[in-house]
Amino acid sequence: MKKLIAVILSAVIALSCLSFSAFAEEEPVDYVILGDSIAFGAGMVNTVGACYGKIVADTNGYTYTNHSIPGITSGVLLTMVTDGEKIRASVEKAEIISISIGGNNYLTNNMVALAVDCLVTKDMERFDRIAEVYYNELSQIIAAIKELNPDAVILLQTLYNPQDGAAGIVYGLGGDKINEMIRKYDAEHPGDIVIVEVGEALNGNSANFADDKLHPSAAGNEEIAYAVLDVLYELGLGENTEPVITDPGLDLLMPVSYAVLINIACSLLESLGKLVNPV
Repeated sequence: MKKLIAVILSAVIALSCLSFSAFAEEEPVDYVILGDSIAFGAGMVNTVGACYGKIVADTNGYTYTNHSIPGITSGVLLTMVTDGEKIRASVEKAEIISISIGGNNYLTNNMVALAVDCLVTKDMERFDRIAEVYYNELSQIIAAIKELNPDAVILLQTLYNPQDGAAGIVYGLGGDKINEMIRKYDAEHPGDIVIVEVGEALNGNSANFADDKLHPSAAGNEEIAYAVLDVLYELGLGENTEPVITDPGLDLLMPVSYAVLINIACSLLESLGKLVNPV
């Protein structure tokens, strides 16, 4: 009887050791970033070490790959996830995928004409067309990711408005249209994506934006990291909500603010619009 008990105890200890060994050797979560200059960290000097994706990865101990490219639209990202061998391989093994896309759909689509439409003629047709194209391409992007990796958690960020004054009206309208499409997709495809409210996190505080008034500053990247970490914590994919900063961001300073020129031009258009369309 004593011999039998000893055998059982040995077996239990062996199984416990195996379980502990498996737990100890568990691989970290694989975190992948896809998107544009926002995800790249433009607006800071040290983009690689201080962008919000790196902050999130460092905070939760994830392995991390950032495939973002400044200036890309949803159409370019669609090509990347359907034809890019390296991107597809990364998506296949990812457990969490963060996506920032949509702002360049407007910024690279003749902003002068869009500003005239918004501030002078009050014609929203061009804005609506861009939003519809975005929705169709976003749908294909998510479908391509799901085909490669149906189990990945996809975090999709809303757009923010970095401008104020008349320029803020134009940028705000474009961002709102994109955010409407994000919410439309979420409503029509429940469970496919998790929305990260970056717009809510950044809007209303000029310190969150770099000198160019386009990209998040170092403080803005930290705010995005907070928003992402909160979502991951709620999903049970992270244990920490306080960002770990291993490489403090250095803001990219510009001697002449692009935002000033944009706002002057938009203010002139707004004045013209009031003459053309008096209340």
